[in-house]
Amino acid sequence: MKSIHFLDPGPAMNLGILALTLPLMASYPPVPGPIPAAFTHIRVLAPEGSRTTWYPGTSWAVSTRNVDPVALRPGYCYRFELANIGERKKDVIWPSIEVRGTLIPQPQMNVADHPIRIVFTEDDIERILEGRFITRFYYLEDPHRAINGTQLPGIPIEINTPNEAEALKEARSRGRLLIIVRAGERLWTPDELVRENVPGTIWLPKTMNGFPVPALPPALVHGGIPLFDPLSGPDCPTGECLFDGGDRNLNLGIGKENRLFGLDPSDTAIEYKTSSGKKVATSNRVCICIPRYAATRVEMVSLAHDAIRGPEIKLQTDTQQMLTHRLPPLSVAQLDQPIDATGQIKANAFIKEIGPLTKEMRLGRPVAIANMNGTKVVSELVEVDDLTVYPDCTLVLFKRMDPPNPKRIGEVVTFYLRYRNPSLQPMTEVVVSDSLTGRLEYIEGSAKSDRAATFTSSPNEAGSVVLRWSIDGKLLPGMSGTISFQARIR
Repeated sequence: MKSIHFLDPGPAMNLGILALTLPLMASYPPVPGPIPAAFTHIRVLAPEGSRTTWYPGTSWAVSTRNVDPVALRPGYCYRFELANIGERKKDVIWPSIEVRGTLIPQPQMNVADHPIRIVFTEDDIERILEGRFITRFYYLEDPHRAINGTQLPGIPIEINTPNEAEALKEARSRGRLLIIVRAGERLWTPDELVRENVPGTIWLPKTMNGFPVPALPPALVHGGIPLFDPLSGPDCPTGECLFDGGDRNLNLGIGKENRLFGLDPSDTAIEYKTSSGKKVATSNRVCICIPRYAATRVEMVSLAHDAIRGPEIKLQTDTQQMLTHRLPPLSVAQLDQPIDATGQIKANAFIKEIGPLTKEMRLGRPVAIANMNGTKVVSELVEVDDLTVYPDCTLVLFKRMDPPNPKRIGEVVTFYLRYRNPSLQPMTEVVVSDSLTGRLEYIEGSAKSDRAATFTSSPNEAGSVVLRWSIDGKLLPGMSGTISFQARIR
């Protein structure tokens, strides 16, 4: 059965597309999937003393401070007023926001605790008032494609791009687009601001009781109503949580010279040697539900101003004085017809598959024999003749972190790696390796082990480090050990 794929609706409204697709999906069993949040939470960060005023589609306006959150419904465009800006008490700007997506709530996460911080610096304000136009595309970072470097708590990392097309492409390649903020447009009156916002789409948690109901359906394509294949189900959301531990990409293994390969950033592995050779095992995965935002930035400036002026010179067109006739061609060259045509050579033989004539079972191995116009074709499924099993010969590695549910970027967590030998034979050359992702920064000097071990660290391709502990001596049956280290969440 073929899967049904839904195309991007383009400028059409998601509600209309949903109404068309519901009859198609009625014949398939429901597939539980991630449900986006009803609102996208934001905070406007501007110079100290600035005042942000919102017009929720009504005649009354609400002013908030920089620390007050505002919740916006996805699929709508909003415009607000930013006044009393630092030392420029009389200057006012009117930025706009297009909400294109929301977070997907997770069991350990409250979406209201992770607002998108829209930053207007003193330099931004100065450039906007000079006539420049600044656009930012805020997106939710994919943890495995995160930008290297330490981020100030709550301040999104920015990437400068030459134009909006490149900014949008860069944002989509690194994560999931959430909002688009533009600033530097013309002056707006309060009456125009009221008409710019749809009633029931702005929720001010500290001043409004209950959730407002939109007066109009969404006008922008957004991620509020996710479309997915009803058979394969929705994709797992990325960006809300950072997973650490386990084996993510290339499979872990022991390669040439008995060296470990396949250790990708975020992988945690343990190597050991038994009587049957050297092997590797992996740990469980832990989850850090702290989304991180970033932005691509575009700045444009007017190079010229065009003004309409009246005509300064009047030019009169003279009437036609002469008419030149086109002469017909003196000779016509006729195209010759093709003399001969050479086609493809006909097939000398035609082979038709008749199908299997004989099928027998021999020693538990199915053998199929078929004739294809005199050609005998034999296929055989070969099974394993001998299988040697080494029971209870896997070293167990368990990973956990403290606190189990960190809340913010910049917080320091402690990781514990506990290993144990549950087999009936001793293990040697035990090495624990942990490759950290770009969003985890190792705290120097925090590595510890309750057994004698040699610790080393080296950089990895994610901009973080690979931590290794070589455990001394043998690990006898039933013995265990614990190592720990601290890392800061970026």
